[in-house]
Amino acid sequence: FPVTIRLSKQKPMKSIALAVVLLLSAASSLSGQHREGDFNLNLGIGLFPTFGSGNAVLPPVGASGEYGISDDLSVGGYLAISTYKENFSGGTFRYSYIIAGPRASYHLGNLLGTPRAFDPYAGVFLGYRIGSTQWDGPGTIPTSSSVSGTGWSLHLGTRYQLNDRWRLFGELGYGVSILQAGISWSL
Repeated sequence: FPVTIRLSKQKPMKSIALAVVLLLSAASSLSGQHREGDFNLNLGIGLFPTFGSGNAVLPPVGASGEYGISDDLSVGGYLAISTYKENFSGGTFRYSYIIAGPRASYHLGNLLGTPRAFDPYAGVFLGYRIGSTQWDGPGTIPTSSSVSGTGWSLHLGTRYQLNDRWRLFGELGYGVSILQAGISWSL
């Protein structure tokens, strides 16, 4: 339902507080918490990249899918990519990073008693990272290093229910970025 809220010039804090209360009241009627059998696809863009230096060619982008095996536990996978370029000695280095692997999340909504529109979760990721370097310039590559190998990380995040299918999410962790924000689609 559309709501128009006018902010009073004399009492903006009261108007903002009222807007927040109305938003939370409307959101609490939605069922955003995770349930057994739910499948969520997440697509996010990263802030505070964990790999690379120089200028981003492709900012950190991550995708994950998770299936609810119970009301509190989901399992799935994570895939992310990031590309940077850096000028060096008359040429350009191009760095590409890919991270992929399985992940699991424990959904905290029932434990914490959060409003139903929120789906807080914490989990673990175990995967493989691939780092590659391309040199575009005169002569041979001045130096090269590899960042490929296995790795794991922890993540902490929440989803906020917009409607029956769409959610916003934010997640702290160690993928291609320390913080990811994006959209989630519930199937």
